[in-house]
Amino acid sequence: MTMTKQRVGDEMVVRTETVEPAIVDWDDIKGRAEPDDCYSGAPWEECDGYEHEFNKIGYYTHDGWEDSRGRVNRSPRDGGSGYITIDDDDVIKWGCTGYPGCSKQVRAETIARAKAKTLDLLVKWYCEGWYESCAIAEYGDYSDSVGGIWDEPWGDYTEELVLECRHNVADQLEKDGYTVENRPAVTNQYDRIKAFKERIKRNLDCSQ
Repeated sequence: MTMTKQRVGDEMVVRTETVEPAIVDWDDIKGRAEPDDCYSGAPWEECDGYEHEFNKIGYYTHDGWEDSRGRVNRSPRDGGSGYITIDDDDVIKWGCTGYPGCSKQVRAETIARAKAKTLDLLVKWYCEGWYESCAIAEYGDYSDSVGGIWDEPWGDYTEELVLECRHNVADQLEKDGYTVENRPAVTNQYDRIKAFKERIKRNLDCSQ
C-alpha cells in the first residue's frame, strides 16, 4: 500500500493505493452452503409451486391408498397419516404443460411428471422434514449468494448453486480486469440460477 499527501488550502488530502495480484486462482474463490432460517413455515406455505391437498386418514386405516405415490405414513404424534393429491389445474398454473404447440399426449405426460416429482418431494417433507439452505461464494469484496433453497446444505442441488455462485464471482472479477486461472468450463452458466430466482424458489423441474 502506498500513500500520498497533498495540501489543498487549509486541508491535507491523503490518498492511499493498494496493490494486489491481478491473477486469481479459481480455488481462492470460496463457496459454501449454510442453513437459511429466514422462513419459518413449510415450503408449500412460503412459496409457489407446491399447492396440494393433504387428506388425513387413520393410522391403521386400509382405504386403498396404501400404495399411492402420495401416501404419507406418520404416527399420530407426528401429525398422522394421509395421502397427498395435486390438482392438474395447479400444475398448469406452474407452467408445466409441455412446449408450445405440443400434442395432448405430451401435455398430459408433462403434467404427470411434474405431479409425480412434486408428490415425491412433498411426501419426503411430510415424513422427514425439510431443510432451507443458502449458497454463498466470496472473494475479497466480491460475493454472490442465493437463499431460500429447499434442499439440504449438503444436497446436490445446493452444491450446484454454490458452484454457479462461484462462477458469478469469477465473472465479476474478470469484468473488473482480473484474470481467473484454472476456472472449470461452464455449461449454460446462469440459466438455472436465474430461473431459480425468477420463479420464487420453486425448485421444480418441469422437464419436457
